[in-house]
Amino acid sequence: MFVLLIVILVISSYSSFGYAVSKKTQKEEAEARTAGQLKVSGDYIKAAMVAWEAFQGKRKSEAGKNPGPLAVHLLDLANYSIIISKQGNGGDYTVRFSPGFFQGGIIHGGGATYIVDSKTFRILKMEFSM
Repeated sequence: MFVLLIVILVISSYSSFGYAVSKKTQKEEAEARTAGQLKVSGDYIKAAMVAWEAFQGKRKSEAGKNPGPLAVHLLDLANYSIIISKQGNGGDYTVRFSPGFFQGGIIHGGGATYIVDSKTFRILKMEFSM
């Protein structure tokens, strides 16, 4: 599950990870990205997994015992783009889930945003897109 999460992460810039890199390291990371690799700090993965567990729980309860094709699609983490950001040094994480295409069509709504405490990794706030 962690490997899958790393593969589908959509991250706007590496500067949001809170570390500085040398030019040599930036070049190495660019080469790694070209090779299909993405370096992500474990705390970002942990925040994303906390948010996903809560989001998946909500999705499962909405889907019921006999989920239809769209509900099944929305239960699979691989069908989401995920953006993780952190506000400043020591700030909370924002984790956004946006569903991808479903049978060639765009899904309107169906995503969520979670604010995760950076010290306790507990969810502070959640907002669902309709």
